[in-house]
Amino acid sequence: MTFYDRVNELCRERGISITALALALGFSKGTPSNWKTMTKPPRAENVKKVADYFGVTVASLMGDSVVDVHSVHNNNGIIGNTHAPVTINGAPELALGDIEKELLSICGKLDMKRKNALLAKAYELLEEKA
Repeated sequence: MTFYDRVNELCRERGISITALALALGFSKGTPSNWKTMTKPPRAENVKKVADYFGVTVASLMGDSVVDVHSVHNNNGIIGNTHAPVTINGAPELALGDIEKELLSICGKLDMKRKNALLAKAYELLEEKA
């Protein structure tokens, strides 16, 4: 079952359309279509918003869905396999520390399913902090 299928199922259980969910969370009307066709994989922060909306974990939404790290975007740039500093227009340069570099190195050695599991675990650790 894909990310789209899981979200659509949760919407059906709650009696709302997936388009209504997208609009309620501030996404564009076409976002669910992108999830369905995977022409644009879901952004990490959007997956988190959907998980929070339904009160489920990111892992339960992602399941066996494969998200290519080269095409996952955040608002500050593209998440990729680089250790180079990232410069955002008008912002100071951000350099990765040793721990971040080690985590990226480990992540680069994992297959996509394990990368998704690692991402889900990272979100769980963030939730424990709160």
